[in-house]
Amino acid sequence: METITEEEESGKKDEASDEDEVVLYIEHKFCSACHLEMPLRCKHCKDCDQCVATHDHHCPWVNNCIGELNVRQFYIYLFMQAAQLIQGLSIVGRVLLHRKESTDATSVGKETQ
Repeated sequence: METITEEEESGKKDEASDEDEVVLYIEHKFCSACHLEMPLRCKHCKDCDQCVATHDHHCPWVNNCIGELNVRQFYIYLFMQAAQLIQGLSIVGRVLLHRKESTDATSVGKETQ
């Protein structure tokens, strides 16, 4: 029967771990417009003429690209626009309701006379 020493056993474990080790290659794109190496999820915006990290879209309302650095501000902008729309609709609703009540009151007054 063969006896294996601890040194030989640890050497076999090291060899096995080297074989199992996986090396990942992260591919970087090259931007032909900026002449820079772009990281993953980066895109060149034709409207802004610059590369934007985690590019989502170019927003015409804010005239800027929405990306990694300003996505939070964009969501705040959208929330404020929605709140302003709701407030405007409620004001218009109140005005229309007030006009309807005032025309109903004047028509009731004319019928009684």
